[in-house]
Amino acid sequence: MSESPEVLQSARRALYLALTLHMEKADAIAAVEMWQPPSGDSANPMSGLRRYCHAVAQRFGLVGREAELHLSILRSMKGQGISRPVLDPNNPISSGSDYPSEQSVPPLRAEPSAYLMQQFLETVERRVAQELPSLYTPTKWREALLPQLKRIKPVNMADIQNWLGGRTTALQVVWPPRAEGTRLMNAVYVVLAQWLGPVKADAVFSHILAQFEAGQDPHLRTIRSYL
Repeated sequence: MSESPEVLQSARRALYLALTLHMEKADAIAAVEMWQPPSGDSANPMSGLRRYCHAVAQRFGLVGREAELHLSILRSMKGQGISRPVLDPNNPISSGSDYPSEQSVPPLRAEPSAYLMQQFLETVERRVAQELPSLYTPTKWREALLPQLKRIKPVNMADIQNWLGGRTTALQVVWPPRAEGTRLMNAVYVVLAQWLGPVKADAVFSHILAQFEAGQDPHLRTIRSYL
């Protein structure tokens, strides 16, 4: 029995969310259109992913990253509630395949700039919660932040939307200094000043910078390069 329209819609959404981690929004939309929903008595939205990742990599200049694409899609499918094993009779995923299952690989190593930005965001948010316990909620804070991010690239916007929305557990794309990373920090400062006032915001911002620079984590010590 073939999958319901609701499941197929969830699968397409999962594909889009995964692909935006690897390409621009317009390309991700085009890549989703390349996906052919499986059919037949044993139809499964997760079947045929090996062929699909190969085709996407060929078209969008991601040759050599097929396994990375495959794993991102598996995780995104799982996040949408589609977590059955990949069963593709034409291209079975074996333990020796270059396309690993989610269970067979360790967590992806954090991209250093993404790790830094996430640590900064989480630290700022904790301080806001401490300073304004009666006003702060995660939803209110993040709803205030997103409108300030109009100037960042679509791939970075998708990354932070996915993370803030709980669809991914971490930021994953590159957030370089003097570009998207700096723009994100500037946006955080604007919202911080709106919530705490400029004097208190300056004090909190400066304290976090000093804390990161004085710490033992080499990735966090580079934070001033983003100013």
